Amino acid sequence: MPHGLTGPLRSRNTVLTVFDVVLDRSLELAHAAFGNIQVMNWQTGCLEIATQRGFQHEFLKFFQRVRADDQSACAQALRARDQVIIEDVATDKEFSPLSREIVLNAGVRAVQSTPMISSRGAFIGMLSTHYTHAHVPSLHEMATINALAQVAANAIITKRARENESRAIEKTLQAIQSSRDLLARVDGVVCPTKDGGLLSCGPDPHDLTRRAASYVDRILKGEKPADMPVQAQN
Repeated sequence: MPHGLTGPLRSRNTVLTVFDVVLDRSLELAHAAFGNIQVMNWQTGCLEIATQRGFQHEFLKFFQRVRADDQSACAQALRARDQVIIEDVATDKEFSPLSREIVLNAGVRAVQSTPMISSRGAFIGMLSTHYTHAHVPSLHEMATINALAQVAANAIITKRARENESRAIEKTLQAIQSSRDLLARVDGVVCPTKDGGLLSCGPDPHDLTRRAASYVDRILKGEKPADMPVQAQN
């Protein structure tokens, strides 16, 4: 069952290895010879191939980026946010002539595309399996692939959240170190007295703590430590 993959997927070190496991299991379930996983790039608005099995350069170059208004199975599934089955690419009217030619030249006659959507509705990308003959996957196969796609999307969301958390912690630690470096420049400021002597003034620990927090906050908001003025104690 796909849900048995939840633990193994979360234990994978990278997003790409998660995709590799999901694609291999999908091809096994679908008894398909070809397949790919595309990731949604929200900056370009395109699906981009992240991993694939069986395809050659011509196919990969043509489908490297797919827009929602393109004429292909994955583009249809992207527009519909639902599974799409193309029983026979050779006769399907939704394919553009060039897309049809590229797909047929790759040895593909049928394809299904399944959106990878998390249980909370986050769209991650597209999981497609391709067949060498005209074919309609069974309802059970499609339901299983859909469940697998959702488990994979949940695993990707969890992994990205952990990566973002790690980066946030690292950024905070760097900000704390930068604030310490800034405060070290203030420690032991020498102040002149009225009689011309010198008085060495040590920092107030409580004030240093308050200003350290202020420095950390400013650094996390984007200020560069080198551009921040040194604040001496009053």
